[in-house]
Order: sequence, then structure tokens, then C-alpha cells
Amino acid sequence: MESHEAKDKESFMPNFQYGRWLSSPPPGDEVVISGMSGHFPEAENIFEFRDNLFNKKDMITVNDKRWVADHHDLPKRNAPIDNIDKLDAGYFGLHYRQVNFMDPTLRVLMETVIEAVMDAGINQLELKGSKTGKFAITGFFKSLFSHRLSYFLKIKGQSFVSDSACSSSGNALNAAFRSIRSGQCENAIVAASALTLHPAVTIQFFRLGVLCRDGVSKVFDEEANGYVRSEACTCILLQKSKNAKRIYAQIINTKVNSDGFKKEGITYPSSQMQEELMTEIYKESSIDFSKLS
Repeated sequence: MESHEAKDKESFMPNFQYGRWLSSPPPGDEVVISGMSGHFPEAENIFEFRDNLFNKKDMITVNDKRWVADHHDLPKRNAPIDNIDKLDAGYFGLHYRQVNFMDPTLRVLMETVIEAVMDAGINQLELKGSKTGKFAITGFFKSLFSHRLSYFLKIKGQSFVSDSACSSSGNALNAAFRSIRSGQCENAIVAASALTLHPAVTIQFFRLGVLCRDGVSKVFDEEANGYVRSEACTCILLQKSKNAKRIYAQIINTKVNSDGFKKEGITYPSSQMQEELMTEIYKESSIDFSKLS
């Protein structure tokens, strides 16, 4: 008889057959990004954000848009977005009192989603009654964020909320991609929104030792000493290629895993698990990663 250990090991083996089915759709069923939008620090849209990156503009600013940085453990610079206090309430059919007490994250999220739908060349009325899924990530009382979009757009696909810290967007995209490939959804709205509304969280992260005191990003540099907490709200619309009016890119496959226990602690990334994940997905998708450019 097989041991329990052998059975457990077999149960965790990657399902290459399923992965190859996901990454090999028939013509017209390819999952593509047909619309996208976003609000970023010092950039009101994805085009301004692109230009800032190409021009090497520093989008980290003095920390005075959210709170006064007068605490010893509070970095002096961060990266907030603008206009979180504004919303066209009439457009969304909301009473002004409701808007005034609404989480600012939801206000920004709603506008960003509509922008992505329009960017795909779709009138929001065309989505009415469709099986369009909403895969969102963000803060307080998260379930209502996704359902608010379902209610306003009158769409009947699943409402899905992902909250797994820095991997939330990846998990939301993974669920959306698989929902379209399996036929659960015709379209999928994948949105992510994060605002740094209270200094207490930033102080806690600084004391954890993951934030830099000077508020300067130094990725891949010997002087690197932590990251800067930033705000953003982004959205992409996924469709099958045969239904898309615009195609930015095709999503070939998605996959997620978990590090499990690490002696270095919860904040330490596992290079072993990341390597396993990348190896599995490329193998399942029949892609030779050595030939990627």
C-alpha cells in the first residue's frame, strides 16, 4: 500500500494537463486585455504614468496630502494620488450624502472601472444582464465594493474579492482568467485599489523594517533600504478575442502558489517557490523561457 506521505506528495503535483488546456484555447477564445485604465501618483491616467516612467520622473512627493509627517517613525515622503474626494454622484445614481460617507477607495475604483470599460470601446449599457465577473481587491468592507459595481452596471457574473496582501492583484487576475476559460464569465473586470488614508499603518510597516526612511526607491541598488508605500487604482477588462474591439495583449496562462513556512519569516520571499511557480507555468504553457526576450 502507498504511504500517506506518497499520496500527499502526489496530490500536490502540478496538473500539467489542465494547465495546457488553459493555455491552448481554440481560435477566438484567447483571453485578451481589451481595456485598461488607472490613476497613479503624479499621473491621472496610464498615459501620464507611462510618460513619467520613460522620462524618469520622481513620482514620490513630500508627505503632505494625507497627513502631517510629524512622527519619528513616519517617512517624510510617500506617493498619494489626487482627487480622491471627488465623484460624479449623478452619473452613478448616488445620493450626495451617501457619497460623502463612502470609502474614498470605492469612489476612485468606480470611476476607474468605467474608464476601462469605455477604453475597450464598450458602452456600459451593453454589459447589462451579461455574465461579467468583477474581481476586485481593496480595503474596508471589501464585499460591497465588487457588488456596488454589479449593481450599477447591472451585470450578473460572479463578484469576487481578493485580499492576499501584495499578491492580491495576481490572485484576482488568476481567478478572472480561469472564469473566462471555463465559461463562467463572458467578460471580467479586474480592478485593484489601494489608498494610504491613515498614518498608523505606515508607522507599523516602518517599525517592521520594510520601509525606507528617506522615501527614495533604490530597486536593485546596493543602497536599497526599503520601499515606499504608494497609492494607485487600476483596472483591466478581459474578454475573449472574438468579442474584443481592441487588444492590448493576450493572457496565455496564470498560476499562483504559496510559500508556506519560511524560517526567515513571513516578509521574506521564497526564491525556491517562485522558481517552482515559473518553471511549472512555462512547462504547462509549452513555452521555452530561455528564448524569452
